Amino acid sequence: MMTVTLTGRHIDIPASTRLQIEKRIGRLHRVLNDHAVSAQCVVTRERLGVACELTLHAKGDHMLVGIGRHARLITAVGEAIEKVSHQAQRLADRWKTRKRDGRRLPEPVLDAAPIDRAPRVIRARGYSVKPLGIDDAVMALGDQAFLVFRHMETERVAVLFRRPDGNLGLIDPES
Repeated sequence: MMTVTLTGRHIDIPASTRLQIEKRIGRLHRVLNDHAVSAQCVVTRERLGVACELTLHAKGDHMLVGIGRHARLITAVGEAIEKVSHQAQRLADRWKTRKRDGRRLPEPVLDAAPIDRAPRVIRARGYSVKPLGIDDAVMALGDQAFLVFRHMETERVAVLFRRPDGNLGLIDPES
C-alpha cells in the first residue's frame, strides 16, 4: 500500500478535503499497477491562490512531480494530480513495452562446460547424394541451408549453399 503524506503550509486543510485528495492520489496507485511506493502532497498558500506540489515515488527510483496552481484548493490539487497521472501513464507504458520487446537479461548458465573444450561432432545419418545438374540442384535446395549432390557432368560430389548476401555458393572440389 502506498503511503500518502499531506502537508499544508500557511493553510489548514479540512478533513473532508484531505479524504478527497487521498482518494484522487489513490487512483494513481492503480495506474502504476501497485508499484507506487509513496506520495507527498504539499499545499502552500500563495498571494493569488493555492499551489500544490505532488511528488510520487514509484519502484525503480522513479520520481514523478506535478505542480498545480489555482485560486481554489481542490482545483490546484487536481492540476498537480493530472500532471503526475500523465507521467505515471507514460512510465507504466514503458514498463509494458520493455517486457514485450523480448530483450531479457542472459540467464546464468549452471554447470556450464569449460570454454576451451572443442565442439562435439554429431554425425548425420542417411543423407543420400543424388546425381543432379546445377539447375536441378538449385531447385532441390528450396529453403534449406545447403545441399550435397553428385554433379552429373563431372561425377564428383559438390555442395550448394546459401551465402549471407542471399546468393548461392557452389563448392565443386577439384580432383
